[in-house]
Amino acid sequence: MEKRIVDIVTQNMVLSFFFGMVTALFSYFIRMILARSLTVTEFGLLYSIISLIIIITVFNDFGLTETLNYFGVRFYEKKQYSKLKSILYYAFSVQFITSLIISGLLFLFSDFIAKNYFHADIASSLLKISIVLVIGTNLFHLLTTSFNVSQKTYLFQVYSSLKMIITLSILIIGLSIGMTVNFGMWAWALGALLSSFLAFFIFKKMFSRLKNSRMSWNGALLKKIFKYAIFVVLGFMAAAIIGNLDLQVVSYFLGAEQAGFFSAAYAVAGVLNIIITPIGSIFFSLGSKLHLAKDTKRLRMLFEKLYSWGIFFTLPFLVFLIAFNKEINMFLFGEKFSPAASLIPILSIAIFLLVFLAFNLNFLASFGKVKERAKILFIGIIINLAFDILVVKRYGIKGVAYITLLVSFIIFYYSLIKLRQNIKFKISPVILTKTMVTALVLYVLASILKYYIVMNYIIEGILIGLLCLFIYIAIGFFWRLISYDELKEISKGFIKNR
Repeated sequence: MEKRIVDIVTQNMVLSFFFGMVTALFSYFIRMILARSLTVTEFGLLYSIISLIIIITVFNDFGLTETLNYFGVRFYEKKQYSKLKSILYYAFSVQFITSLIISGLLFLFSDFIAKNYFHADIASSLLKISIVLVIGTNLFHLLTTSFNVSQKTYLFQVYSSLKMIITLSILIIGLSIGMTVNFGMWAWALGALLSSFLAFFIFKKMFSRLKNSRMSWNGALLKKIFKYAIFVVLGFMAAAIIGNLDLQVVSYFLGAEQAGFFSAAYAVAGVLNIIITPIGSIFFSLGSKLHLAKDTKRLRMLFEKLYSWGIFFTLPFLVFLIAFNKEINMFLFGEKFSPAASLIPILSIAIFLLVFLAFNLNFLASFGKVKERAKILFIGIIINLAFDILVVKRYGIKGVAYITLLVSFIIFYYSLIKLRQNIKFKISPVILTKTMVTALVLYVLASILKYYIVMNYIIEGILIGLLCLFIYIAIGFFWRLISYDELKEISKGFIKNR
């Protein structure tokens, strides 16, 4: 039995990483098609509106969906199915009502927002189409978050990949009949909605045992859940705003074309977040269990291992993005997006820090410290917005990119201080130094090979990337920075707390 559970947890990590890669791959195919089919201005307008929708949908269920990661896991483990059914019902009910309200407001004020915020009449039709995106995105988020309750965290990435595949398939149809910016929005909206319908069948099967459970209308429980959810929604609202604030500032002050350049660069740098964050979500679930069991020793080991492994697996992608920023930008978006290339190294380092900020915030949330989490993010919003407004007109999109980097460092460091107040951990300076030296060797090697190997930039990038990655992993095993046995040990820490 123990070996079986070890394999399940290990499988979760492997599958989450694999499907995270698949999701990233298909999301870039989508952006490639849109970048080559639309003007820079249309591309910028499309993603500015999607960015705004992401911010709006955070308010949709007042944080009740995210409470599944905290209360849902506990109810499921303790077989308190009536309470689990109740929290799911609360989330669905609130989400349905608020979706109708948000959709109605978007429809009524679409012309006003298009004219006064996006400064483009075509934005009105895009905002009306985005109503379908609001409904699909919220339903998808609720269904896939519920998978974490039963420890099948990899299913989130499976259905994220499926959503990208559906969106890409619709866009391919658009290429044959004539691509427009409206069709691009329809592709995103239908991708979210159709993948939600497919996720519902798995959801229904996974929670079939709830069918015979009675709803628990416990006033004290409801109050406790909503109290937790308030700070969760504040935290997620802040996280959504931080992730999309820069693009909104650029779009409003500099226009859709500059927003197109910024969005392209941010998308390239965002590969770090897409690939690594799914692993962090698994550790969040384990961290919640260990904290509930008051197993400080294994909790500390879990966090230290998350950082050492996270840094090791993230750095080669960061190095590659910095070394090949022009080539990657050209391959994905084409010559007309060339101004975006210089932003990629800056934003890549910023997102590298934000990935580990997310790890810190997830651990704080697993301890129930949602107030601290919200506070950290709101500090980031205030600093980010103030400095963005100060620099955007004078220094343009590059100035905004540097502000993103500055704010990322500040809130990451602050989150680390807050986390150490709850768990005393120590990241080995020897391991950290070895990892950094290995990454430096990787960068130097990639730069040298890039100088001497002259061929088609796509083939060149693939060959150098694969060779450098092989050498990097080999050094990692030689210096014992990675070990499969250690992964098994992390899994055992989970087993002893089931």
